[in-house]
Amino acid sequence: MNTVLNRIFRKPLKNKISKKVDFSAILMVYKSQNGAWRGFAHPYNVTTEFDNRDKTISVLKEQVEAYEEGLRKYNNPEHLRSVPFSNVEDEQMFSRLILSGGLYKTLLNEGKITASDYYAETQRVQA
Repeated sequence: MNTVLNRIFRKPLKNKISKKVDFSAILMVYKSQNGAWRGFAHPYNVTTEFDNRDKTISVLKEQVEAYEEGLRKYNNPEHLRSVPFSNVEDEQMFSRLILSGGLYKTLLNEGKITASDYYAETQRVQA
């Protein structure tokens, strides 16, 4: 995940974050412009959309678990470990999270952020 974060920040993270990053993905669910709750997992580009937040979170977590099982089964192929965004709104929401240092640090330290219009959590590395 550090490689992906380095690419996002366009420089090594050693000056930004002192603790070891022990998660494989960031899951984010937000109220989309179309009124639905949209969820995505970065860097996998796994996405889902439902009419309520809890259902979106639940299905997204199941999708990510299945995706990571597939990655392990096929020896973590690089082209499936880091997939670009396919949705502009997802990318904008991710940038909002990453570019806000306070939010990103909270996510790293707490593992979860909840607000009225979005939810974000780190998917912890499975042993």
